[in-house]
Amino acid sequence: MKNCLWGFFLSFFWLGSACSCAVSPWPDGSVRLLAWNVENLFDDQSDGHEYPEFVPGASWNTSAFWERCQRIGDVLRALPDGGADLVALEEIENENTLRVLRERFLDGLGYRYFVMPPDSGTSVRVALLSRFPFVRTGVFYPRQGEDGEPSRAVLEAEVQTSAGVLVVLVNHWKSRQPDPQLTERSRANAAFVLNRRLEAHLGDPSFPLVVAVGDFNADVKLSSELEQPCLRPAQTKVSPPGADWLDVWTEASAAARSGQGWYDAWQGGSTIPGTYYYDGKWSRLDHVFAAAASLGRASRSVTAVPWGNKTLLNAQGTPRAWSLKDRKGGSDHLPLWVTISL
Repeated sequence: MKNCLWGFFLSFFWLGSACSCAVSPWPDGSVRLLAWNVENLFDDQSDGHEYPEFVPGASWNTSAFWERCQRIGDVLRALPDGGADLVALEEIENENTLRVLRERFLDGLGYRYFVMPPDSGTSVRVALLSRFPFVRTGVFYPRQGEDGEPSRAVLEAEVQTSAGVLVVLVNHWKSRQPDPQLTERSRANAAFVLNRRLEAHLGDPSFPLVVAVGDFNADVKLSSELEQPCLRPAQTKVSPPGADWLDVWTEASAAARSGQGWYDAWQGGSTIPGTYYYDGKWSRLDHVFAAAASLGRASRSVTAVPWGNKTLLNAQGTPRAWSLKDRKGGSDHLPLWVTISL
């Protein structure tokens, strides 16, 4: 095999106090999801995986950690109406970081269920918070890239929502630094994992709606400039699942809904042109991809728009990254606000 994939199913677990928010607050019965790279949320404990600037000391301590958590909590509480039913987060250090964030700063928002991959040697991980119970959860590790760093896990959760079953795959793909061409192989390995999971769900007679969310550190345009792109535009006839790239539909056409590959749910509708701003340019590094075949039913739809408020945007209308110096800002990424109809 050109790539290898392995995974194991965690025993699903619920931690924390019970909540009364078991049903989506949205009148149309849809589900709302927020996907957000919160930019290096480390706790105030020294565990050995921290980036140098987050080793507990004078500049990074309990006070700074709690202020970061408060910013994240403020954003989630500012979301429309009842807020997000599901919250997919990237760049969370560990279980303790997630526990403090959830118990101290997200109290009352109804996130009774949560899951995070186990420690695999990476400095940061992904996580999923939910108001709905998990049917099962799984963790899958892409093949290691050329840089020799531990691969970042793809987290999968099958969620029993009030409107039906939803499968969420949370991603944080390898950064484009220091060389996009060199690091594209790592992202292609992660794409292979998503395609294999799609292949597995295609074989499920009930075929739930499947969405892949997170920070992909790529988009179709950026990938097309490289020799072996991890994302590419989908055609009427696309490669079978298991390929080393994602075939991405950018139009909600009949061909997209009946074909294989992934549909890019971010299709305009927002005045914010991207989720990441660097060197004077906006990029769409964060995505919500829906399995095209699982959108075949007329009642199913997925839409996504970037979301920002005064905590997340500076005076220029670009992401207000967290600053260790003045302890202001939210993240260098904006979140995606996703509406899912099952």
